[in-house]
Amino acid sequence: MPTPAPYRSSRVALLGVLVLAICTIPLAFAAPPLIVLLLIPVGAAAYVLRVGTRADGTGITVRTVSSSRTVPWSEVDRLESVRGGVELVTRTDEHLRLPGVSRADAPRIVRASEGGLHEPADPPRT
Repeated sequence: MPTPAPYRSSRVALLGVLVLAICTIPLAFAAPPLIVLLLIPVGAAAYVLRVGTRADGTGITVRTVSSSRTVPWSEVDRLESVRGGVELVTRTDEHLRLPGVSRADAPRIVRASEGGLHEPADPPRT
């Protein structure tokens, strides 16, 4: 049984969030209405920590900031290469972007599907 394949943003991105927070704090406290600016680094940190994809023997789970969806392999039709990443296409022709997954990661997802998928075709050239 293949090991689960998790894909997420690099935790190094949190350094950028920290710099954003440090730059936002003086401006946010300079005028009380601007305190809402602190929501920007909080949202960025939530994105880096939460968003990702996980593939295992039962299916593939796509996590966004506010939700999570698991699609069993029996409902997956194929993977497609798209500009900047990979999309999962269900048997009902629904397209789900796989956050954190690049074309180079597709073979690991195919192995995690235990024979239910094939590697995606190259995207059409425009």
